[in-house]
Amino acid sequence: MKKVFVSILFAGFLNTAMAGDSASYTCIGSTTIFNQNKKITVNLFEHRNSTGDGRETELTLIYGQYVLKGTFNNSDGSEGAVVLKDSKNNYKGNYSMSWSDSQVTLDGKITLSGSVSTLNAVLDCEDLN
Repeated sequence: MKKVFVSILFAGFLNTAMAGDSASYTCIGSTTIFNQNKKITVNLFEHRNSTGDGRETELTLIYGQYVLKGTFNNSDGSEGAVVLKDSKNNYKGNYSMSWSDSQVTLDGKITLSGSVSTLNAVLDCEDLN
């Protein structure tokens, strides 16, 4: 029974992951956070929303031990306000994706362990499809 469930679950994942109208990128770059030059990573998965009538992008910002996640509703374009968070930390600001340049831009504030810093970054992205 467990093998059947795992097989069905895996088949469903493959169907979603292999959809022809989705995009998956990893974006890496350096930026100044808390007055130090540090590298950050943003992973994004752009796909149809759950109702199939629009688009959304799942975003994951990784900085050291911090992993902040959120979803951007991009039915109206590839830029706008976004909140990425975990249970205690967050990024609040603007997000934009330049598909032609394969770059993500973040411009906002990041709160980590109770301290707040400006986060302005332009990250180069690699298409994982």
